Amino acid sequence: MKPRILLAESTTPDGAPMSLYEHDGAYSISFQGQELMHSKASASELLLGKLGVELARKEPKSRVMIGGLGLGFTLRTVLEGLGADAQVDVVELVPKVVEWNRDFLKDLNGALLDGPRVKVIGYMGYLEGSSWRWSAYPKGKRKLPRSRHLPRMGAVHT
Repeated sequence: MKPRILLAESTTPDGAPMSLYEHDGAYSISFQGQELMHSKASASELLLGKLGVELARKEPKSRVMIGGLGLGFTLRTVLEGLGADAQVDVVELVPKVVEWNRDFLKDLNGALLDGPRVKVIGYMGYLEGSSWRWSAYPKGKRKLPRSRHLPRMGAVHT
């Protein structure tokens, strides 16, 4: 049996521990000792990106915000679903998660961070410096489409 290898550790702004692990070519992030996400179980992250893009792809020069980078699966799906003129803002609370993606997860999804359509913003910087107004509703609509997988979702720039 192959060992589970601790690759990196960090803490959230309130001091809670987060860890990045590798096991037999798969990666996971744990929060306070509990597995939060795993590279072999990414269906919900992929679906979230797909459903969010359904709202934004109809807008020219779409701008989408993803709250939390994780292992980058939502970012991958959003980029695949949007046009070349779209902008994706990834707002991450824990800066080390961005570093982990660049240093350890480049072959998984980390290389996407260096693309011209992606802007990584620290959570506090986003709160302090953003002049954008975000809404879960596309322009001119007040109801979101329903999904049997997710009852409500999405954030698009208005």
